[in-house]
Amino acid sequence: MDTSQRSHMPPLLSSLSTLVLYLRRQQHSSFLSLSRAPASAEAWRLLCHSSLALLILYNRHRECEVAKLTVQDYRSRAAPSSTSSCPLDASLSPFERAVLCHLSRVGVLGKRGRLQPLILPPHSEACLDLLLKTSADVGVDPESPYVFSRPYHSPATPLRGTDLLRSLARTSGAKNPAALTAPRARRQVAILTQLLLLEEGERAPGAATKRLEDFLQREYHVSQNCARIGQDPALMNRVGRVVLYGEREGVLFRGMSLQHICLELD
Repeated sequence: MDTSQRSHMPPLLSSLSTLVLYLRRQQHSSFLSLSRAPASAEAWRLLCHSSLALLILYNRHRECEVAKLTVQDYRSRAAPSSTSSCPLDASLSPFERAVLCHLSRVGVLGKRGRLQPLILPPHSEACLDLLLKTSADVGVDPESPYVFSRPYHSPATPLRGTDLLRSLARTSGAKNPAALTAPRARRQVAILTQLLLLEEGERAPGAATKRLEDFLQREYHVSQNCARIGQDPALMNRVGRVVLYGEREGVLFRGMSLQHICLELD
């Protein structure tokens, strides 16, 4: 979404769109730089920071849990499959299972030692593979168990996801960076980030949008053309709100239009 579109967005979506665009640009440019110069510590740092921040935004888990993704768990990730379900899928939301089924998942330890799924955002696997491939060249301890390690630091200390996300949110130019890192907004931020990146990394153009339309029809009996969701902030915000509140027990939207649903929520 361009600047003129963001000016008409709700505040949270506007700030989030600014941050996600900033991170994707940084991730892309640093990936190219590190591919050309594998020993570039600055390119490695920028790729590591942007990839971790996007992974945090894309998922609903606490920053500290995401930052502790281990190399072993990443390499044991579950590839997307349309024919068989992954044990981690049971812990995903209905929206994530139905619409984001084309993305790989990896397990991380959450509260009380329970295994929780992380969905790997579009483009992230190539970036994380490159980070691991070049980590020894930039001073990461070979004994470090973490994907998001800190060069020339103890292998037992991964990056601090909370501090990193706050810093990047401020640097990105987002108008309300504090709102993006508020714990109470974590689920909403994840859903909107997933919608912002909905069509990225999809092999068949329009496939993710079709899954979203099918999900809205199946779950809420809402017929909605979502083809322009990436260019329509109001539509994206309405869909995000419906997905967020639709997960709450006892909330029924069946047969209502998106506009009427959001009027009811207001």
